[in-house]
Amino acid sequence: MTVHSPRISLILLAPAVAMTIGCADAANSPEPPNPPPVVAPLYDRIIFSRYDPASCNPAPCALSLWTAKADGSDLRLLVDSLNWPESPVVSPDGSTVVFENWGRLYMVNAAGKKKHELVTGLGESNFNPRWSPDGQWILFQGYDAPSQTIQVFRIHPNGTGLDRLTDASLPSAFGADWSPDGTRIVYVRQSVDTVCCNNPRWAITMDLATRTETVVVDSSTGFDGSQSAWSPDGTTIVFLGSNQNQWAILRLDVASGTYGFMADAQGNRPAIWSPDGTTLLYGTGDLWLMDADGGNQRPILADGMVNFEAFWTPAAPSP
Repeated sequence: MTVHSPRISLILLAPAVAMTIGCADAANSPEPPNPPPVVAPLYDRIIFSRYDPASCNPAPCALSLWTAKADGSDLRLLVDSLNWPESPVVSPDGSTVVFENWGRLYMVNAAGKKKHELVTGLGESNFNPRWSPDGQWILFQGYDAPSQTIQVFRIHPNGTGLDRLTDASLPSAFGADWSPDGTRIVYVRQSVDTVCCNNPRWAITMDLATRTETVVVDSSTGFDGSQSAWSPDGTTIVFLGSNQNQWAILRLDVASGTYGFMADAQGNRPAIWSPDGTTLLYGTGDLWLMDADGGNQRPILADGMVNFEAFWTPAAPSP
């Protein structure tokens, strides 16, 4: 007969007791929080508004934001159930989208989630957002109540630092974009002639350090632009304008001031430069690409849907 020592029995029981106590503690402790899902940045794609014409009859059109590869393939829904989304632009790090929806600016993450309004206090006339090259500011146009004009503003992505850049004692300013180095902006001013029918326009650049305005082209040369896009190399600005009463892309050489017709706009939306400056994206209904010199024009998305307000997403950083 074997006799078990009480000491041995106690030692053998101890681990079991400890395990029981540990399990009880674990059962009563809160669950660790789930880590937030990793959202892939929006790189090397295009982003645009889209709707099916069949959805507009009889109900209001069902509009949404989509992304695709630059050749129009790999269509992906980003945000649905919108009123009229315009100017969807992606932050330089690919993480955040800002867009206009019926006069208000909203932000979503790269997965189309966490929608919230960016600008408050300026009413419902905020449009044409553009990220600064360093991602610290968002340029946009909004209603300046005291002057009753549209002017150019900027704001930080977190909604702070609202700053009116243009002089509100001058005519309305709109169609703004950043220079590639972020030190200047370009925009259009229009003077309204209440006597007759002449509404002269000027394209203006502003040095942000001094707030100095410089006219780069005006109506005396036939300028009638409304939306601008500054090329990544800083040499060229394209505008949405007209040619023989048709919407057109007009090109301004920054150094010489030479301004003239570049291509049919294939719609009433501005042309947007690719991140490397080699290609322009444009069109309404169908989306088109063309080379930086205006050649090799080709449709990339012609699927019977209305595709418009198309922009490039940033290029992925080099490894």
